[in-house]
Amino acid sequence: MPRYIGKGIKRIEDYRILTGNGRYVDDVNMPGMLYMAVLRSPIPHAKITKVDVSDALRLNGVISAFTGLTIKV
Repeated sequence: MPRYIGKGIKRIEDYRILTGNGRYVDDVNMPGMLYMAVLRSPIPHAKITKVDVSDALRLNGVISAFTGLTIKV
């Protein structure tokens, strides 16, 4: 079994990333592609009993809003 602890490991992706030639998910653009944003609760350990997504659904370009309880389309 090869031993990796304490030894350098050749990484093939470094050159691409360090020279700015890496391709990331954010670089992909396909026809009809949508974007998604996630909003987390600012209150840790809060018990969320209701989420009102009606304002979000009225915004221009919003296709859908997902909550932990329901899916609004």
